[in-house]
Amino acid sequence: MSSDSISINSELPSKSSSISNISKYSLKKVKSKVDTGLSPNIVMKRISPLKGSGDNGTTTLPSGLVLSKSNKVFAATGILEELIANIGILKAKYFPAENSSSKQLFISARLTKIQEDILSMINSMLSTPDLGSKFTNSRFGDSRKEDLLSAITAMNTTPYKGLPGQTPLEADLYLTWTLSRRAERQIAGIKDPKTGIIPEMAVLAYNNLLNDYFLHLISHVKATSC
Repeated sequence: MSSDSISINSELPSKSSSISNISKYSLKKVKSKVDTGLSPNIVMKRISPLKGSGDNGTTTLPSGLVLSKSNKVFAATGILEELIANIGILKAKYFPAENSSSKQLFISARLTKIQEDILSMINSMLSTPDLGSKFTNSRFGDSRKEDLLSAITAMNTTPYKGLPGQTPLEADLYLTWTLSRRAERQIAGIKDPKTGIIPEMAVLAYNNLLNDYFLHLISHVKATSC
């Protein structure tokens, strides 16, 4: 039989310990003189539980400002993160890198650009307090809106005004539009002069235009059978 075995570190809890303590242990390969015939070798070793700075229900912004995780700014950035994820699903399901037409690849590239823009929106919102030039590079600016407007104009369509459901792509794009709309409402509601958290007008303007983009994109894919 093999000389491999399962050994248990002497620091393991007693039988009376709470089952929740299991999360405090990790698995590690070891060699032992006791032959059990089991492989690979595993030992449970006690580790210190991670203690994040947010364990008390607060988050520290880049500016040093400490806010409750229930603050509206995190509700807004959370929805933006959902929007990024949803756009990723659109790309994977309908515009994959392989076996896609040039039109589909073009749409995928634009959706990637939008994901990057949304990340920039989040960075802007989390570094809003005016601390001189420290967060100059986090400013959102107006150029992204102009670029998105050019993309809408290039589609040469009218905004979609139907009820979704004729195709899965149409329905998923409509769902993405609703997330964008929800993000806009959340962002508009986080103006807080006391903390200095006031979204850039460029962020609000871009988000408003992004709503239009997804409605135009629905019309575009219906017209071009993408």
